[in-house]
Amino acid sequence: MSEPINDGGPAFPVPSVGTGDPRDGMTRGSDGMSVRTWLAGHAMNGILSQSPAGLFSVKRSIWEACWNQSKEDNQGQGDSEVFAEIIAATSVLLADKLIAELEKGTK
Repeated sequence: MSEPINDGGPAFPVPSVGTGDPRDGMTRGSDGMSVRTWLAGHAMNGILSQSPAGLFSVKRSIWEACWNQSKEDNQGQGDSEVFAEIIAATSVLLADKLIAELEKGTK
């Protein structure tokens, strides 16, 4: 079996208040989203906010690298579905790497 993915724990937990019975006006707690999900969303936001590298740019943007990969994966034609899959996978990879790096400081 593979090792479980470290999702970093809950990002925005909400504690339970009261009994959790909706009739008493109190709420049940929630773990909210995971840190991994939150980080991946921010990574995706950053990638998608980039425009392709301009004419005078020395470095390629991650956005451009993902688009070029989608063209390679789709016989030279940029494909938005393949592009989206690559962006999503890259965002999750960045989130996982950040969680692993942050854990080094706690050991």
